[in-house]
Amino acid sequence: MIVERPPIPPEPVLVVGLGRAGDAAARALAERLGPDAVYASDDHDGPETRVVAAGLADLGVHVALGRRPPGWPRPAAVVKSPGIPAGAACLPAGVATIDELELGWRLSGERVAAITGTNGKGTTAWLLGQLLEGSGTPAVVCGNFELGVPFSAASVVPGGVFVVESSSYQLETPGTMLPEVALLTNLGEDHRDRHGTRETYAPIKRRLFVRGDRVVPAAVLCADDDFARELAGELRERGARVTTYGRAVDADYRIRALRYDLTSAELTVAAPGGELRLRTRLPGDHNALNAVGALAAATALGVEPAAAAEALADAAPVPGRFEPVDIGQPFTAVVDFAHNPDGYTAVLTAARRLARGHVRVLIGVRGGMDPFKRPAMGEVAATLADQVFVTSGEDHVGESRERRIEQLLEGAMRGDAELVVEPERDRAIERLVAAAEPGDVLLVLGRGAQASPLVEGERPFDDRDALRAAIRQSRE
Repeated sequence: MIVERPPIPPEPVLVVGLGRAGDAAARALAERLGPDAVYASDDHDGPETRVVAAGLADLGVHVALGRRPPGWPRPAAVVKSPGIPAGAACLPAGVATIDELELGWRLSGERVAAITGTNGKGTTAWLLGQLLEGSGTPAVVCGNFELGVPFSAASVVPGGVFVVESSSYQLETPGTMLPEVALLTNLGEDHRDRHGTRETYAPIKRRLFVRGDRVVPAAVLCADDDFARELAGELRERGARVTTYGRAVDADYRIRALRYDLTSAELTVAAPGGELRLRTRLPGDHNALNAVGALAAATALGVEPAAAAEALADAAPVPGRFEPVDIGQPFTAVVDFAHNPDGYTAVLTAARRLARGHVRVLIGVRGGMDPFKRPAMGEVAATLADQVFVTSGEDHVGESRERRIEQLLEGAMRGDAELVVEPERDRAIERLVAAAEPGDVLLVLGRGAQASPLVEGERPFDDRDALRAAIRQSRE
């Protein structure tokens, strides 16, 4: 059964924000309404937005960078990019606004499995897409992350499934979206700069499951998470089909045993149809949860557990998520996307179990993003690692890298690790590698598979490439 979709917004439509999602939304609307009915704008006039603007203008879409022209008509509806906060000054007052996620859902004509959570949603979405494909169900992974296309740009063959990574940035705008299957990995501390307190953050995640008097038909929830357990009870009372997973004794898919090395893991899972023995190419306790969550979601979509388990064993590792960089060096080097305290804890705990020597970690945060969590991130790193290299992430206008480093150090000084400060990320990676000894585990955190420039207009920067180059340099 496909959940009924409302129509796409009436024309003229204004698209606000011209990142990947905004570009996709404007193109999708231009195809269906005609380009003359679509207006697209972005307050930021930079190299990347100029490229997007030029492409949309070539299609016939009305485009403005910086201030919107006063002659534009008042829009009948607005579609915003995830990067634009709900209620932002650039959104016209009194006009119905939806997110690009909602637009993609309205355009979709097949089943949608949407995954949200503070940590693990990208990995779970990636795995679920492969489990579906591997068991014979066409699937496309999409959403607000670097491993998938924006939802409104995605297409899937009839009978397929859209697997959508759904961030709180996309869910904060009220809408009508209810997927056929919704999954919650966990609810931690994140995005306080955007959403405020946990009390305001939690209801945003809940929107993927509950819309007024309607609830999602099928939900998959981590039984180890307090908020997820509360939500499971509410959904059951309101008639949803709920499946739980985790280590909790009452989980429908319960992890009973786990062992892993750098490149693989073996799990024993108690399941409704009997015990399952699973193999995956993702190490770590956190990835065991992601794998079992993906398997539970696949079964909620009608895949037989045995077929899903077989597909899991063949599923490729997730780029940039606990991804080893190995060119024959006598130590372990790993790149991971971890970017909040819980993510740091999960990755560093796995590294500690794998290390035969020291654990050395490089941390650095993107400018303009959630300053509240930075001291906690520094403290986790300096508590679980032996040596911490504090550096920069992507720059942001209005916030210096020195300030970001100070906030990480504020927490790191509460731990016992040796601290090394190196503002330049490429140089920090070189120093991290130079400190390595045989048997060590080196972690480079915060960017994963992203290859965007650290400074706008400069060359793309990929932690994996920089790590390989540093290892080669140290060997020479």
